[in-house]
Amino acid sequence: TTYLSGNQYTDGCFLKEMVGPSVLAWSKQRVAYDSKSALLDATPDHLMSPVAAANAALLFPRARIIVLVRQPIQRAFSAWHQVRKLGGEARSFEKAVIDEMPTLERCAVLVRELLTASRAE
Repeated sequence: TTYLSGNQYTDGCFLKEMVGPSVLAWSKQRVAYDSKSALLDATPDHLMSPVAAANAALLFPRARIIVLVRQPIQRAFSAWHQVRKLGGEARSFEKAVIDEMPTLERCAVLVRELLTASRAE
């Protein structure tokens, strides 16, 4: 099992354009993946990216994805509190939630699209 955090590799799933052959080749060399390997990534940001699922499918076509979710309000408050404690958040929790609503709505649309696509397979 290999656990990677964002500072250990370039995440091809976050590229704004579709992944090209050179990025695919580099990514596959950088992260060896076979049927006996496990690659874990604890970054929930992939769920909000409109290109991450398509790019992940190109990078790892045989991958099986498991998403563990927490109670959403507790998770949001915990994330807000952590960033605030580190000095990166001046807004109140209520203001931060209101400001982030467009992102949350976009994420909900992406989740529906992913569920629809997975059921079609």
